[in-house]
Amino acid sequence: SGCVSWLVDGASVFCPEGRFRIAWDMLTVVLIMYLAIIVPFEIGFRYEPESHKTTAVLELLVQVVFLLDILVQLNTAVYRTGTTALVKERGVIAGRYLRGWFLLDFLASFPYQVFSAGAPNAPKLARLARLARFARLIRIFKVGHFLDLLDEILPPAIVQKAKTLMRIVFLMFVVL
Repeated sequence: SGCVSWLVDGASVFCPEGRFRIAWDMLTVVLIMYLAIIVPFEIGFRYEPESHKTTAVLELLVQVVFLLDILVQLNTAVYRTGTTALVKERGVIAGRYLRGWFLLDFLASFPYQVFSAGAPNAPKLARLARLARFARLIRIFKVGHFLDLLDEILPPAIVQKAKTLMRIVFLMFVVL
């Protein structure tokens, strides 16, 4: 596949199946599952995570990881459509990402609370921030792609359990 360790051979972009990307994707899946549980709770009970230090720090950590995820996506090689050839040109990688998940990732990662604090129209911005939390949940659809990649790496029983857990979390999101 042209991958050497966690980078693509001869380029400074990440290998899509390299150890770094697998670990990174696992981290984002865990955070997406966290969001699938916590966001409906926050919205349903009008809980403001910024009102408690622990949850505020956790929310900030999640937001930073998802902002960094945009950079990781922009620096990960992609497969040429219909082939197993890796494309390592940043322009092609960026173009594909911008036409795909970028807008959703950006809207889901944007730090709305930073701009709403102390603003004259803070209540409107706070409502917008609450709505933006739902955008964070749309990332749940990215998890299916990651689980498909795990099929090639992990034993089928573990992958099946992970898929079952993800379905349960998704159903919790839909029901809540």
